[in-house]
Amino acid sequence: MARNPIVFQNGTLIQKGTVEIDGNIYEVEPAQYQGNTPLSANNLNQLQENLYDYIDEEIDEINTSLTELTDNVYIKDNYAKISANKSVGAGISYLSLNLPTGFTKNNCFVIGYQWRIGSSDPVIAGNSVASGTSITNNVVAIYYTSNGIEVAFNNITSATFTFYIDILLMKIS
Repeated sequence: MARNPIVFQNGTLIQKGTVEIDGNIYEVEPAQYQGNTPLSANNLNQLQENLYDYIDEEIDEINTSLTELTDNVYIKDNYAKISANKSVGAGISYLSLNLPTGFTKNNCFVIGYQWRIGSSDPVIAGNSVASGTSITNNVVAIYYTSNGIEVAFNNITSATFTFYIDILLMKIS
């Protein structure tokens, strides 16, 4: 997973808290805390790292426990992962994918997807699904068709290369 962590830093007190009453300024007593987990930059950074690790572990768990249904379609319980690739030239190219057996556009939704060009690291693209079929500045758009999913890839270069995508679906019971 691509990580873009927020780096939390502890602040520095530059002025004590004050309140003005009838033109007079009074210092405010700082709040008193009790507990074992102080809200600090270090604890927030550790929490964020633990969340990234947990998400990575869950993705690995899903990937290793999926059963291959057909070529490049994997399924486990109410989850399915579709992997595909296509050679693309300049401009917009389309890739039509069938939904796995038991999955329809009325009973499932895209949880997320990732894509990459050639052997580069995956780019986490998110979980948005376009409502139409046109893309302009977007690099990737995914939308439902009557038979499955359509992936549109906008190649803004003139080079031809192989585009890879993984789509994770969840079926609603």
